[in-house]
Amino acid sequence: DIHPPICLFYTAAGKMAQHGVHFTQRLAYSLDAGESWQKHDGPAIVPTITAENRDPKIFFHQPTARWVMVLYLEKRDELQWFEILTSIDLLHWQPASRVSLPGTGECGDLFKLPVQGRPDESRWIFWSADGVYLIGDFDGVQFISNQKPLYAYNGNTPGPPSGAYAAQRF
Repeated sequence: DIHPPICLFYTAAGKMAQHGVHFTQRLAYSLDAGESWQKHDGPAIVPTITAENRDPKIFFHQPTARWVMVLYLEKRDELQWFEILTSIDLLHWQPASRVSLPGTGECGDLFKLPVQGRPDESRWIFWSADGVYLIGDFDGVQFISNQKPLYAYNGNTPGPPSGAYAAQRF
């Protein structure tokens, strides 16, 4: 049987990271529908950007024919910073832009949703672990929002999550 490859992106940290190197982003793949996995044996697909960069989320952006990765970077100046990277082959990633959100957590994600009641319209959502999100537009390189952050878990009010954390899109 021939199976299409399945790719899994992960953060190597702690004992899994190379000695003296902080978090890096790695790739594993399966050629047998997930029965077994092989780690990509080259260097990290994304080397350390900041000490705690982690939680890669990847999707294919059809209009630019590129893969997009959203990666948590760090908390700085009361903002959580995320990097958007792009790739044509899943192995070589280029920084594209950065997004910041106030008082939020890691596990950034970026996805497109249809606008309810408007079948020809959609918006991009930039999401974080705490349920803080922005609605905006994404051109394959840069996410732009002219709105204040919204808060999914607490009725659109800032504060610690009310029982939920790090919802994942699959």
